[in-house]
Amino acid sequence: MAKNQNTIEKRRREMEKKRKAEEKRERKRFKKDQPNT
Repeated sequence: MAKNQNTIEKRRREMEKKRKAEEKRERKRFKKDQPNT
């Protein structure tokens, strides 16, 4: 039970990290799209 819970927590953290990376990439691309940078 505890092991399973730990695995779920780990997976959720991984998803969070992935989502943050995606957001960062989106922001970078948005900045690049603007002409006056």
